[in-house]
Amino acid sequence: MILFPTLVVDDFLDNPDYVLDLAENTEYHNPSHTNHPGVISKDKLYDLDQELFNTILQKIIGYYWDLKNPVNYDVEMEFQKIESNGQGIIHVDRRGNDGSLCAGVIYLNKNIDRDTGTSFYKLLDPDYEIKEEFLDPVARFHAGEHVDGLDKICQDHYNKFEETMRVQNQYNRMITYDSNIWHTATSYGNQTRYTLRFFINDLESKHQNFPLLR
Repeated sequence: MILFPTLVVDDFLDNPDYVLDLAENTEYHNPSHTNHPGVISKDKLYDLDQELFNTILQKIIGYYWDLKNPVNYDVEMEFQKIESNGQGIIHVDRRGNDGSLCAGVIYLNKNIDRDTGTSFYKLLDPDYEIKEEFLDPVARFHAGEHVDGLDKICQDHYNKFEETMRVQNQYNRMITYDSNIWHTATSYGNQTRYTLRFFINDLESKHQNFPLLR
């Protein structure tokens, strides 16, 4: 079930140059055995700049919920850096009761191929499941290993889907979407791709249901 509409907001940050500088100068690490390309910041945004974290979070939540009522939340927000040879896969950020409720990114490159944004898909085969024999070679590739036949493995996966929407990469553009929507980066271009990504894992309020019906 899709509960959260996809939103695209331009000129999202009040201080995008400061956030880009933060992204370019923070330390990164490569999480072990991940199916996501690139590296993520060692520190969450909350630890790097708590005021900035709160400002961004309140703005995102405000698109979906009435901020006059108190909201308890569990949110992850971190920088991601992906080199031009990244290999993304079509995925969802929630499986059953595991994962986030909604997710999103803020694009932080000033001059980059606009086709390095995010593509959304529908699954053509309702019985298709992503299995370990697909995920394992992708994770090994992200860990720096050469994987024979990876292009065919990924193409077989992509053939199970049809692209429904494409959001282009634009500096200081924010997109957010329901975590049950299939998606991936459209491409990675020929330069380092910086984003601030976020996952809203839980929201709770005694005064309203989520998301707010408008």
